[in-house]
Amino acid sequence: MKAGTGYKILGAGSLIFLMAMFIVPFLSSTSNSITSVTISDLGSQDNPNSWIINSAIIVAALSSVVAGWGYYEGFVFQRLILVLFATSLSLTAIFNQAPACQSYQGNLNEDIWHLYFTCTSSLSFIILTSSTAFIREREGERLMAVITAFSVLLLSVIMYKSENIDGILNRLILMIVFGWMIYNFRKRD
Repeated sequence: MKAGTGYKILGAGSLIFLMAMFIVPFLSSTSNSITSVTISDLGSQDNPNSWIINSAIIVAALSSVVAGWGYYEGFVFQRLILVLFATSLSLTAIFNQAPACQSYQGNLNEDIWHLYFTCTSSLSFIILTSSTAFIREREGERLMAVITAFSVLLLSVIMYKSENIDGILNRLILMIVFGWMIYNFRKRD
């Protein structure tokens, strides 16, 4: 692959995902505000426009592997964790959250799988950033990787404890995730 291609693919995939995160709520049938509607809510089983956000999730996940593969050349562990992250994130888009609306009967098994893959994608990203700190040469880049891992962990805990701002926190987590990848993966691509 030509130098810079993976980074450009990640940038394009992240931009598509970012646009979907902020545009799909206005196309959604939900009456909730963007501050309380999470990405999982947008991709839920009862949302008629869920295919848009779910497709954007898969594009962003696959683009992260394309860009990260070259970045982690020679680092098998990080490549495996990157693939685990992207696979888990993609599977959150395939297995959708049960609808928030109680009048719609959703698939509970699919909802359980969605929750499982949400957790594995978060944990694998935290492991990826933490393990990247060990292979970076500059102290500032190591510190940035550790701070990113800690931020995602802390915001995830806060998100599950809050009800009114979980949509904003969810978007912030995803912007940190893909922002960190774009910042780091551009260095070696």
